[in-house]
Amino acid sequence: MEDFSLSIRVWPDVRPSGDELPLLISRINEQRGPFKNVTEGSLKAEIRSFEPGDTPITKHGSEKEDSKTGQDDIAAKKEELLKARAEIGKHVAQAFQDVHLALDFISLLLTKVSPVQANISLSDHVKQHVPSGVLGADKISAPYFSPSDTASNLNQITSGWKLQGLNSAADALLQSASRLENEIKKEARYWDQILQVSEEKLTISKLPRERHSLCVRYGFSESTQEFKDRGTAALRLEEDGNVLFDQGITASSPRAVRIRIEENGQEIGASEIPLVLRDNTLTSSLIYQASNSLFEEELFYELVREARGLTSQGIRIRDGAVVLSIPPKLVVIDLVDLPLKPSTSRSGCSELPLSSLAEAIIIALRILLAHAHTLNLQARSVPPPPLSERKITRPSYALLRPVLTYLNYFRARLSLKRFLSALLSPFAAAGLETSLDASIASTDLSSHNTKDRFLAYAEDDCIAPTDVVQSFLEPLTLEVLVSLPPNLKVRIKAQTQYYPHALGTSYSVSISSFHSSRNSSPSAPGTLAQLSQETPSFSTLEDLSAFMCHLAGLALTEVILNYSASRQAVNGLQGSWDTDESAPGVEGWRALVGGGPIGELEKRYKRKGKWKKLGVKVDVNKAGKGAIRVSWGWLASENTDGKSRQVGEVEWIGNAGGADSEKRTFKEVIQEAGRFELGSIAERAATSI
Repeated sequence: MEDFSLSIRVWPDVRPSGDELPLLISRINEQRGPFKNVTEGSLKAEIRSFEPGDTPITKHGSEKEDSKTGQDDIAAKKEELLKARAEIGKHVAQAFQDVHLALDFISLLLTKVSPVQANISLSDHVKQHVPSGVLGADKISAPYFSPSDTASNLNQITSGWKLQGLNSAADALLQSASRLENEIKKEARYWDQILQVSEEKLTISKLPRERHSLCVRYGFSESTQEFKDRGTAALRLEEDGNVLFDQGITASSPRAVRIRIEENGQEIGASEIPLVLRDNTLTSSLIYQASNSLFEEELFYELVREARGLTSQGIRIRDGAVVLSIPPKLVVIDLVDLPLKPSTSRSGCSELPLSSLAEAIIIALRILLAHAHTLNLQARSVPPPPLSERKITRPSYALLRPVLTYLNYFRARLSLKRFLSALLSPFAAAGLETSLDASIASTDLSSHNTKDRFLAYAEDDCIAPTDVVQSFLEPLTLEVLVSLPPNLKVRIKAQTQYYPHALGTSYSVSISSFHSSRNSSPSAPGTLAQLSQETPSFSTLEDLSAFMCHLAGLALTEVILNYSASRQAVNGLQGSWDTDESAPGVEGWRALVGGGPIGELEKRYKRKGKWKKLGVKVDVNKAGKGAIRVSWGWLASENTDGKSRQVGEVEWIGNAGGADSEKRTFKEVIQEAGRFELGSIAERAATSI
């Protein structure tokens, strides 16, 4: 095998060296075109057109082009021959390898019979890696079958194949029947769940982009476009026959809007958050949960959108939450995921003092968003406005504004009642009768009139829900009737307007017709008779408080004048300016001659040059405590500049004033202030001047 050689040189070409006829014909066709265009006359004209100055390229161009084309053909043939030679060499090497493998196999097989001779032809590689005698061969005789046995075997084989075919067909039919039964059960379970959903008045239709699939619409048709598109979910058939509630790529965990009320960093109220459903099967509760979650997301989106335009009203967006400032409290509104199980930190939300207010706020926000959807439906029912180049922007819904108005009204009402209670409390300590009636008229949701009106709306089927909600968006009013001595009736009306008119509370005061005991004109400025003819209005509670304190002081001066007038009527001294020194102290008080500060009285005795001055003041401090102060002193003469030497002062303090409050009644103090006796050293010193 080592002396074997094979030549793979190219076989010599024995063809003549001249150009072949087909090659010449092809060249003529390329240069001259078809032979029908070549004539003797055209060739002669071409020869005559050649001139002696023509270059060799012009005369012999075709020959050089022919030689160049021939050289290209030779190079191409040479390249093809080299490729063919390489391919032949590869096949020869493969054949050589196969022959060596066959020789090694035969030699290894013969090592078991004659190892010496077999090792001569065995390759060194096999000798090193394969032991001798590992392969062997035996002759096996073919079995013999008689013709009868062959026929019997063929019959058995035929029967076996037929039986196997019948068994396979039976198994296939049983599997098909079982599969069909499972499919029927799955379809029955699927359509039963679809029927349950349809019985809940939910809209079921074909999926818009998949006509062979069903979908349920759980969104709201009057929502904005970004939430309307998310209100559809496919109802797909799962492997176990249940309905898969497929919300698509926009699916998110169920969420809800939460209301928290904080004061001084402490949570004093929070709304309840429902638990998330763990059932994977399609039920109406699962669909309603998705619908509620979508509604809550739209609600929070609209709240944030509205809050951006109400920053001037104390509304802020902080850490993904809307914060309403109602001093000293904060109302925090945020969007949270529904919990899987009750949280220990949220289990006591219902026990917080203002949890009911938080629940009322979240219910009001949901009702207002549903009301906005209804208004959108009504707006689509009317003809649209004319087309214009201006882009119509959708205004934000009025959700926070009614809630903020009601909270401001609630705070103003509570502050007003606290002020009036503090104002009237020292009157009771002074033995004067007063009354406060705050249940005259009110339009807020807590009043009995409003509850009765709501029940009337609920019983009347002809009233639309929109009208019911709109009736509660009217201005909030509260009327309070205050009775002051001696016979003064003061009616205070507080009204809170809705945005955009105003978010504050305005107050108006009306005084019933009052007949003064003074001898002054009814239209004298600053008197109760003159104030009873007006209806002053105030924009803040501070202004109202100052006016009511002033009015209470005037009422007390009228009480003193009534004491004096009634006493003089008994003694027959009406119209007399001078008072006898031995007369009771309640007699002789009158308004300052020539006018003077409101709430101050004077008294002149028969002894020449003896005058007394009395001042009454009502005040409510910042701590919410009311007080009545009565001070008196001596004047030197009638021509005094109005200054007096104070010789006595008492004070009644309401709201459990304690030891600092005067224990005597108002009439007893006035009687002591009007006595002429110089009982104290201070009074003696004042009269001796």
